[in-house]
Amino acid sequence: MLPSLAGIGIGMGMLAAPIVAAAMRAVPAERSGVASAANNTARQAAGALGIAVFGAIAASPDNAGRFVTGMPINGLVAAAVWGAAAVLAVTALHRHEQSS
Repeated sequence: MLPSLAGIGIGMGMLAAPIVAAAMRAVPAERSGVASAANNTARQAAGALGIAVFGAIAASPDNAGRFVTGMPINGLVAAAVWGAAAVLAVTALHRHEQSS
């Protein structure tokens, strides 16, 4: 589990600042407060939703054995979601660069 948690920590550390910077650059300076609030709200909501969804995928915590054996499925689902998000982000950035 340590490599997974280390990877998440390193990845989030490398992504947090560029994501916030991109959100701030995408709006006029006078709307930066709104952009920051929207970014933080989306991050908090996605975190809560992710915990709920991954908990439901793993299994009921009433049965610890099923919960633990469901964790690899969570890893696969998370990898698929991250991969899809990466493709979506690269596609959106490519389209934005072409339109500029």
